[in-house]
Amino acid sequence: MGMHHSTSGKSGYHYSYAKTDMVFSEEQVAALWAAENAARTDPAVLAEYAQHDTDAWRARVTLRIQTRVLRDVLAIADRDMPSALKALNNARYDMRFNHNIDRPVYIRFDRSQQGGLVVRDTPPPATVFSLAALTSSAPSAAGSTCITALAADATARGRALVVVAGSRGVPIFNALAADYAHVADFVFLYIVEAHASDEWPMPVGGGREPYPQPKSLPERAARAAEYVADYGLELPVYVDCMSNAFESAYAAWPERFFVIDAGVTAFISQPVPDKGHDPAEVEAWLQARAALDGPGPFVVDSGCVDGPTDSGVECTPADAAPPAPTVETSASPASE
Repeated sequence: MGMHHSTSGKSGYHYSYAKTDMVFSEEQVAALWAAENAARTDPAVLAEYAQHDTDAWRARVTLRIQTRVLRDVLAIADRDMPSALKALNNARYDMRFNHNIDRPVYIRFDRSQQGGLVVRDTPPPATVFSLAALTSSAPSAAGSTCITALAADATARGRALVVVAGSRGVPIFNALAADYAHVADFVFLYIVEAHASDEWPMPVGGGREPYPQPKSLPERAARAAEYVADYGLELPVYVDCMSNAFESAYAAWPERFFVIDAGVTAFISQPVPDKGHDPAEVEAWLQARAALDGPGPFVVDSGCVDGPTDSGVECTPADAAPPAPTVETSASPASE
């Protein structure tokens, strides 16, 4: 997946806003975005991104790109660069819906959102497909199921359901699934590509070239099967339908971890600075659930707050008006 928040000027799922007296005009932003978009899709830059598969490295490369663009397009002096970087970050919020400008790929194809699902909610149903059924010699609709049906089956056996959603594997869950098989069932759910080559290309996973965005369920299943092989995933694998029912209902892009326990949403991961979504938080839930004397659900609040702050995550339904940005007093990290 590669993109792990902050993205497109975001801190977690909400926009950050850095205090600065520098403001760019629409014409200046258009020129900056055009240059940055060209740089981000340049093969040499993509090769540089591919050198390391860490958020810190991607942020470093992005900062170099943005610094070079500001210097080349607007002749920003080094002494003014910190303010210019803040102004560029702020423009991502101010002009993210401005269709008069050719917005860069990292804004146009950023699907990340907090979503409306919160812990203690009844998990929404979403049709998913078994990868094993889709890739069998005689694939059929018999492989379709509902994520809540998988959760109900786990509940019937006294277990929770851990859902690992994304478009690349997270091998650490192989070990967690083995260690906590008495506590939870685990599934990996392959969703819409985060960095498709025809959308927002970025090599991830040790330099793997990005795929085009799958246009059919068989294509999506083929990509999922390759990821299973590449990452050695041992979990049961399911594929989101082409209408992205799961991703939309659970706000799972580009990756997210969920736990459904005894019919309720018991855990929803939130992005952690420099780590993206941290599997250690799922392990902590499993440890606590294993120690619970009696049936679930065991619910862990996910740190949501009522509005944007410097430390919390904003729990705003996907169809609500966009929130005001968080105001930061220091330079925001470069977006991916």
